[in-house]
Amino acid sequence: MPIATANLQQGELIGMPAGRWIRQGDGRYTRQDTIRVSWVSAIDRREQELHALPEYSAAVAFLQGNEQWARQFDNLVGTSYMRVRLDLAQFLDGCLGEALTAGHEGRDPLAAAAAEASSIEGFLNARDVTVETFAPLLGFNSFGLGSVRLTPDLSVEPIDEAELERLFTVGSLAPTSPRLRFFAPPSHIVRFTHRTPKGIGEVDVSSRPLTVDDPTQVANEALDDLVAHLRVFKPGLIAVGGKASTMPPPGGGYQVHGGSSGDHLLGWRMGPFLPNAYVLGESEVPELQRFWQKVHSPRYRESRQLALAVRRFAYKGERTRVDDQLVDLIVAAEALFLGDDESGGELRFRLSTRAACYIRDPTRSRRSVYGLFMAAYRVRSRLLHGHEAKPINVAGEELTPARVVEAVEELLRLALKQAIDEAAAGSTAWAADWEGLLFPEPPNPL
Repeated sequence: MPIATANLQQGELIGMPAGRWIRQGDGRYTRQDTIRVSWVSAIDRREQELHALPEYSAAVAFLQGNEQWARQFDNLVGTSYMRVRLDLAQFLDGCLGEALTAGHEGRDPLAAAAAEASSIEGFLNARDVTVETFAPLLGFNSFGLGSVRLTPDLSVEPIDEAELERLFTVGSLAPTSPRLRFFAPPSHIVRFTHRTPKGIGEVDVSSRPLTVDDPTQVANEALDDLVAHLRVFKPGLIAVGGKASTMPPPGGGYQVHGGSSGDHLLGWRMGPFLPNAYVLGESEVPELQRFWQKVHSPRYRESRQLALAVRRFAYKGERTRVDDQLVDLIVAAEALFLGDDESGGELRFRLSTRAACYIRDPTRSRRSVYGLFMAAYRVRSRLLHGHEAKPINVAGEELTPARVVEAVEELLRLALKQAIDEAAAGSTAWAADWEGLLFPEPPNPL
C-alpha cells in the first residue's frame, strides 16, 4: 500500500487508547491497556494521491456497478426519523484505514478491510434499518445462564469480554475500582432489536406520518417494560443501567440515551454478589417465558387497573427509602383491589378485606393478611403526614417498617401474578368478583 511506505510527518499517526477486559472468574475482570494507531490524518493528507490510484478507481467502478448500491452512495439513507449521507469516498478510506491499522498490529490487512466492508454491504443489501439497543441489567447475578429469548426482538444475554468492552466504551458501565482497573459487572445485558423500513433520498415531509417511529423510544419502553415485569416475576433488586443504541451505517457508532430512573441504585445496593441480587436459574426460564407471554396477552393489555398496579409495584424497586417503598406498594394495592371502586368510604377496610379474600398464601391465614394490610395502610398514612413510623404488632408478630415492606411486597407479588394469570386466560379485561370472594356460595348439600 503506497501510504504505508510514504514519508509520514509528525502528528499524522494518532495513538488511540484501547485495550480489553480479561476474565478472572464469574463477574471478575481486569483491564489490559493497549494503544491503537489511527491512520485518519495520514489518509486525509494524501486524499488526492490515493484517489488517483488505479486500484481506487477499480473499487469505485465495482461499487457503482451494483444498481442497488449506487442509489445509496452519495445520497441520504436512513429512516423516516433520521437520514445521513452515505459517502463513497469515506467508506473506501475507512476500509483502507482498518487495513493499515491491522498491518501495524501484525494482523491480516485484507481480512480487516473485508470485515469493515461486510458491515456496509449488509446495510446496502437490507430493506430495513436495524437499530440494536442494549443495557446492563444491574443486580442480575445468574452466571452460567445462557441467552434467554423472550421475543424475536428482545433477549437477555450473558456478558462476555467483548460485550463488557462495548459497555465500557459507551459508558454504560464504569469500573468497580478505576484505579485498579477492576470490574465486577452483572452477569447479563438486555438487548432489543428494532427494524424500520429504509428510506433513500430527501424525506418527503408531506407524506411523513404524524407519529414518527423513533427507534430509541420504542427500545426504552421495551427495556423498562422488561424490568418492571422481572420485578413482579420474582424478588431481587434489578434495574436497567446506561442504555445505548448502535447507529447503523453510514454514521455507525453509538447513541447513548441514559438509563432508567433506577440509575441511582448503582453501587452498594446493586452489586451482583450481594444477598439481594436478582438470581434467575436455568429451570426458571420456561416459566419466565410463559409469564412474558401472559403479560403481553390482549386481555392483560386491556386491563388498565392491573397494568397500573404492576407499574406502581415496580417503582418500589427504584426507591432507597423504606417510607417511599411502602407508599408505592400501597398505591399498587389500591390500584389492584380498589381500582374499580368509586363508592369512596373507608378505603383501608375495603382494601384489607379484599386483599385477605383474594391473596392465596399458604403461609398466612386470611386474618393475618387482613391485619397486615390494615397495619401497612396505617403506617403509610402516618408517614405521609410526617409522623415517625414505629414497629407495629400484627397477629402477635412485631414488624419494623422495613419488615412491613417485605411482607406486603411478597403478598402483592402473589396477587399480581394471580391476576395476570386470570387476565391472560380471560375473555375480557381483568376484574375480580369481589362480592363472590367476600360471600362465597355454600357447597351444595348432598
